[in-house]
Amino acid sequence: MILRFAAPADLDRIAALYQSVWHEALARFMPAEEVALRDARFFAVRMGPRLSRTLIAEVDGALAGFC
Repeated sequence: MILRFAAPADLDRIAALYQSVWHEALARFMPAEEVALRDARFFAVRMGPRLSRTLIAEVDGALAGFC
């Protein structure tokens, strides 16, 4: 496993993982209208300003997690 700070090139992968995890864990508790708004673009916009302080974990080149 490799831990490193995220780079701009990581944004789409982070957004996709964030979207997947959010929908799996939280979508069932939210109104359908809110769930529909949570697409990959929503998470990319949310994470863009946070990239400089986001750590990512990669396993064999695949994104395994972020914080």
